[in-house]
Formats: sequence, C-alpha cells, structure tokens
Amino acid sequence: MSDEFILVTPELDVPPPFDWTADQIFDIHERAKLAFNTVEFLRANGLDDVEIKEADRKDARAVFMGSPAVPPESINTPAKALILSALLNEYDLDV
Repeated sequence: MSDEFILVTPELDVPPPFDWTADQIFDIHERAKLAFNTVEFLRANGLDDVEIKEADRKDARAVFMGSPAVPPESINTPAKALILSALLNEYDLDV
C-alpha cells in the first residue's frame, strides 16, 4: 500500500444540484430531521425494523434533488425519512 495522498480542493462556487433557496433547504432539512427523530422514537418504543424499498429510495432521492414531480410531503413513511436524512447528512459532510 502506498503512503501517497491526493489533495482535493472543493470548489465552493459550484451550486448544489437542485434549484432551492436557502430557506427551502433549511426547511426540508428540518422536516427530515423531525421525521428521522420520529422514526428513531418509534423504533425505541417497539417499531419493527423498517423495510426500505426501491420506491422509497427513489422518492427520497427525488425530494433531495428538488424534483417538482415529488413534493417534500411525499416523505411520509419511516423508510423515506431514514433515506432522506441519510442523503442530507451525507451532503452536509461533503459540503
């Protein structure tokens, strides 16, 4: 294994891959956090394991990307809430 590293410099002037205002981004992030916290509360109080289906992934990704075809209100299942939260957390870490 090599001890070489690759220096990566982020380009901060590249816009996010969606067309939302800062307020909309904050709103969806807060909604996702509340939904995720609700799922975690339900899990702690006996909710069975959440089965994640491909349709859940598709809807969560569409909301994350700002698709007009899938409104934020469609995040209405525990699986979708978990996926959207993971996407937002990953985006937060990348940016």
